[in-house]
Amino acid sequence: MAGFLLSRNFFCIALIVALALGQEMPSFAQGPDIPDTPLIVFSTPINQNTANFQFYQELYSEAFGRLGYEFTLVFHPVKRSLASADEGVTDGEAGRIEQILQTGNYSNLVLVPEAVGWMDIAVYSRDGQAAFSTWDDVDTYRDSDATFAHTRGFVAVETQLPNRVDPSSIFTTSSAAQGCRMLETGRVRFLIEPKVIIDILFRG
Repeated sequence: MAGFLLSRNFFCIALIVALALGQEMPSFAQGPDIPDTPLIVFSTPINQNTANFQFYQELYSEAFGRLGYEFTLVFHPVKRSLASADEGVTDGEAGRIEQILQTGNYSNLVLVPEAVGWMDIAVYSRDGQAAFSTWDDVDTYRDSDATFAHTRGFVAVETQLPNRVDPSSIFTTSSAAQGCRMLETGRVRFLIEPKVIIDILFRG
C-alpha cells in the first residue's frame, strides 16, 4: 500500500457559545483538586493513546490554567464529539477545520480562528500509479471509474470529495481499518485518511 500526500489542513479551536458573546466562559464541572476552580471539558475524536491527544491536553491545560481554569480532554467518536460540544455536554471541541461550521449543523459553536495544529491528509492506493499533492489532482478522476473510501465524519474530505468526483464512487467507512480492508481487497482504488491514523494502524 503506497501513500501519497494530499494536502495540509489547519485546525482551529471550536468553542461553545452557551451564553451571549462577551460573557464569561461556561463551565459544567468543578476541578477535582480545587473545589472552587471551574473545569473546562473539551471533546475530541483523537485517540487517547496518541501524541496528538497529549499535545492538545497539555496545550489547553496551560492556556486555561493561566486563566484560572482546570482543563480535561475526553474522547468521543467523530460526530458525537461535535454533537457533545454543540449540545453543551462538553464546553468545546479541541480542533476542527473551519468548514465544520459551513455545514450549518452546529449552530451553537463559534470558531476561534487560531491555528493550533495541522494534519497531513494522504491518499493510499494498492498500485502506486497515481500521485496527489493537492485536491485539484483528485479532479482528474471525475470522469473515471475510480472509487474512493474515507471514514464517515471526516469533514475535511466530506466537504471536498463529492465536488470533485462522482458521489456514487465514494464509500464511507466506520473506521480507517475498514477502509484499509476495502483497499486491500480491491473494493476501492483509493483510500483517503489522515496519515497519522494510518501510521498508527501500521505500527499496531
